[in-house]
Amino acid sequence: MRDNDHILLEEAYDDVEHSNIDLFDDYDKLPPHIKDIIEKYSECDNDYKTCERFIAELKENGYTADYGLDAIPFDLKKIQN
Repeated sequence: MRDNDHILLEEAYDDVEHSNIDLFDDYDKLPPHIKDIIEKYSECDNDYKTCERFIAELKENGYTADYGLDAIPFDLKKIQN
């Protein structure tokens, strides 16, 4: 990847960071490593323990989400510093 491409990607992620969009609904704008985490957990059972592990891994990478009583994550967003 060229430096200019990297800068353009960073700008796209910054736009996502400052919005109130549930990033699960705007999946295409996510960084590849976050998509990988989502894919990894998409094959797992939907239970509270899995949600906790999923969110812990997201937090390690600067993102977070919530989950409901049905143990389905929602409201994916970038953690504001």
